[in-house]
Amino acid sequence: MYRYLSQGMMDMKIPKPAQAVEELGELPRRQPYEKGSGIPPRFIFGTPEQVHEDLKALSEDLSVNEIIVQDLMTDHQARLHSYELLASEFNLNPRKNG
Repeated sequence: MYRYLSQGMMDMKIPKPAQAVEELGELPRRQPYEKGSGIPPRFIFGTPEQVHEDLKALSEDLSVNEIIVQDLMTDHQARLHSYELLASEFNLNPRKNG
């Protein structure tokens, strides 16, 4: 998606994971947030514990008490599961549909 945006292609759909890996040639490497740098990595991903650690350190360094998550998932069920994992790591109660 970011490659498309950088090339001025604003109306492109987010590619499916397999297509994205094929186009990019590889998966992005995880770059943990460097505590104290104040410079967030381009992406934050990993295990629920790694994501929690990165987001907590980043929020402390930047003195923020709210973070907005923007995901690039094309599968709705995977997105919901990801949010459930994140909520669990932060001891939040996920919203129930309905």
